[in-house]
Amino acid sequence: MKSQIQKLYLDLVLINIIVFIFEPILKTKDFSNEILFLLLITSCSIGLSFGQIDQPSLGAGYSNFTFYALNDMSQTAYSHNDWDIAFSTDAFGAGIFVNEGVGLSFTGQLPVTELYLTESSDFDNVDTSNMVRIYNQEITWEEGAFNHVKDDNNPSDYGWGDYDFTTHVISGTRLFVIHLKNGDYKKLFIESLSSSLYTFKYANLDGSDLVTETIDKSSFDTKNLVYYSFEEQSILDLEPENWDMLFTRYTTPLDNPSGGVIEYTVTGVLTNKDVLVAQADGIDPDAVDAADYEDEMGPEISS
Repeated sequence: MKSQIQKLYLDLVLINIIVFIFEPILKTKDFSNEILFLLLITSCSIGLSFGQIDQPSLGAGYSNFTFYALNDMSQTAYSHNDWDIAFSTDAFGAGIFVNEGVGLSFTGQLPVTELYLTESSDFDNVDTSNMVRIYNQEITWEEGAFNHVKDDNNPSDYGWGDYDFTTHVISGTRLFVIHLKNGDYKKLFIESLSSSLYTFKYANLDGSDLVTETIDKSSFDTKNLVYYSFEEQSILDLEPENWDMLFTRYTTPLDNPSGGVIEYTVTGVLTNKDVLVAQADGIDPDAVDAADYEDEMGPEISS
């Protein structure tokens, strides 16, 4: 284990942010609206405490999401179009995420993947009249959009399904509809998580083209997530073994002038699990003392 807190210097145009990382991964806190906008229109560079500068590549129009490793400054990039949903590989978790990543276009909205919760319980007769769009919360790698619809007062409720304390199986209880980037709508039911096996099925809204899949999360236990593409009908291993930061685009709630909340797509940085991070901004990067921020270290992947 490293004995000292490391300092990472993010240079975002004219705005300097110091992020202190402890063992061994970085995570930034939420940026202000101004910084989010600057991230959308310019590239960002990374300056490490020992003076190295690097620039993560997100592709033309921020079309990629990029894993970045601090120890060797390596990058692993994939297109936002490569996957649709992803499953937590945590031994005791049942998190399922939707892909909110989409490139940036100044000429029109690019296709996005949208996840909806329905009021239906019958897969054969799904009712789409009162669907509600749901989102990831970018708090942990153990819970995604499929989980955030749970009843927090019910310990057996995992959102997409309920846990049986006798069989130790989570069985599906909620029915979803997903709108894919190619324009297709699919009804989607997570049938179960039994031991390490996720089982789910999906079909067109009229029931045609039914597909049932099983994913063994234990085959990906060194990763946070295992990914799935509906268009390719394929299970994907995208996450590198070694990474610290994930440069990507995702949806986050922002306050609007009328006092409400809007879900806004931003370009930001998420971090690997088991991380403690503190952010110090508006300071001199050469003079700041990490000891002043030790009490602010937090584990959320985006906070």
